[in-house]
Amino acid sequence: MLPGRKYTPEEILGIMWHRKWLLMAALVVFGAAAYGISKRLPNQYKSETLILVIPQRIPESYVRSTVTMRIEDRLRSIGQEILSRTRLEKLINEFNLYADRRKVKPM
Repeated sequence: MLPGRKYTPEEILGIMWHRKWLLMAALVVFGAAAYGISKRLPNQYKSETLILVIPQRIPESYVRSTVTMRIEDRLRSIGQEILSRTRLEKLINEFNLYADRRKVKPM
């Protein structure tokens, strides 16, 4: 390629066709390197959620609330239920998380 010269798409394709083995080799080398690096990195998972709590809008005189706990207490109990050992163990087994660590150490 000459500096300052305008190339047509056909000429660029022709140049790439003549260098096809060089392009294929680069693709294979970089693909293998990316695969190797991705296999060596540890699996990391992160999950977040946002729970929107809307207070009751119907006046108490029309409908009596069946929930006697405050919103903060209810959210705390939901968090404890979600992060309970049995639920987390079920997820770990279902998605086969920490397989290498589970072979060495007990759950």
